[in-house]
Amino acid sequence: MLSERGYDALTFEAVASEVGCNRATIYRRHASKAELVASVLRETLLSFAPAIDEETAPRDALHALVDTAVAYLSDARPAAILHIASLARRSPEVAEILGIHLTSTEPYYIRQFRRLAPNADIEHLQFVTHTLLGSVVYHLTFRPIRLTPQQIDALVDRAIAMLPVGSDDRP
Repeated sequence: MLSERGYDALTFEAVASEVGCNRATIYRRHASKAELVASVLRETLLSFAPAIDEETAPRDALHALVDTAVAYLSDARPAAILHIASLARRSPEVAEILGIHLTSTEPYYIRQFRRLAPNADIEHLQFVTHTLLGSVVYHLTFRPIRLTPQQIDALVDRAIAMLPVGSDDRP
């Protein structure tokens, strides 16, 4: 709905009509439109939470995380994220929601990069994480293409290559 009509056209009435409930139900659960969007983003993201065990090799885990991002950014989600990102430039409330949304996946990636480069500082691991995710988002949102397993491997390998030298686990 957000991707089709944009944030400004997203009203409690429209949402209630779309999901088949009355407006009061939406109002009871969400104090504002921004809170509603935050809730939808959070619940959608949680439905895509990856299941990666500690036995999985970091490179394989990173590939699985990117697969999860690819699944998440399918259908109409890229357009919705672009609408929200555009609005975030004008709305501090939406900017905060987007920031929380974007950083909520970061720990999954950092955990795997940390396994490959235990002595890397957090800023560098965040930079590598954001570079990998930025590449994925670019290909899925702006091009838009469906990344092949080989392309995902290439993106993951390039991100791993950005880690400090000296780790035995680097390819």
